[in-house]
Amino acid sequence: MSKTKIFGLIIVIVGALVVLSPNIMNEVTDFQMNEKINEFIEETKNVEYKDELFERLKEYNENLYKNGQHIVDAFSYEDVSIDLRKYRI
Repeated sequence: MSKTKIFGLIIVIVGALVVLSPNIMNEVTDFQMNEKINEFIEETKNVEYKDELFERLKEYNENLYKNGQHIVDAFSYEDVSIDLRKYRI
């Protein structure tokens, strides 16, 4: 093979990798996310606090619906309403 054919082949391969790299990265990311989701589901499958947490969140949401959020400034959303560290989340 001549140098121009080898150079042309290299250019085609690099171009194909550049074009396909977003799709490849998307597949890798999807795989990693699915692993993390399945890991989380396995960790929380037999957790006792689910019902308690669900009830507290339900009460909080009902209170928001009845009374509103009362946002004072742009950073009010950062205030912690329910501390999830107690539930190891």
